[in-house]
Amino acid sequence: MSDGTVLRIQPGESVEAFTRRIVDTAPPLTPEAATRLRALLPLGRTKTASPAKPVRQGVRPAA
Repeated sequence: MSDGTVLRIQPGESVEAFTRRIVDTAPPLTPEAATRLRALLPLGRTKTASPAKPVRQGVRPAA
C-alpha cells in the first residue's frame, strides 16, 4: 500500500464543505495525473441495469 493522506469528514461538516476542503488543498493537476484519471473513467455511455421485476405475492423466485 502506498503512503498517503486519509481525509475524514469532520463532525458537523457538510459534504459540500468537505469536498471544498479537498479541492482547496489538492495539488495542481499535472498532465500525467490527468492521463491516469482519464484512463479510470468509462468511455461513452455505460449500459444501465434494467429495473428489478416485481415479485408476485405468494410466489418465491426459483433457487
